[in-house]
Amino acid sequence: MGNAVLESVGANNHSHVLEDANVADVILDRLTAFDKAIAESDILEVDGLCVDNKPHDVVVHDSRIKVINHEKESAVEVEIETILKTPLADLIMALETLEFVKCYGITRIVGYYSRVNNWNLSKRSELIDRHKGLYGLTGA
Repeated sequence: MGNAVLESVGANNHSHVLEDANVADVILDRLTAFDKAIAESDILEVDGLCVDNKPHDVVVHDSRIKVINHEKESAVEVEIETILKTPLADLIMALETLEFVKCYGITRIVGYYSRVNNWNLSKRSELIDRHKGLYGLTGA
């Protein structure tokens, strides 16, 4: 593989450019760091590679790494690109909590986004009930 100019985000969230970095070395370093972080976690475990939800033995462009969260009894497929671009601490926290995107005060209703503070009382109550799991039909 050749050399490339890569942007990297450091621990202080400031980006800096890695010039003339060997792409293969950078990818290997990041994947190794990810694997080590998963191994050090008490609740996460790598379950293997997959492509299109099927087990795979070789890393290819569309590969994903399946990670099991034993605490939440759930599994997530992580794209290689996500591992390369996301700060490791943020990615591990997301895998441990299963909270991937936090967006407060905005929600999607009927195909468009609107701010919650513009809603009437009935719509706000409905959202609160949905979060509590109280929204839905009861047995008939």
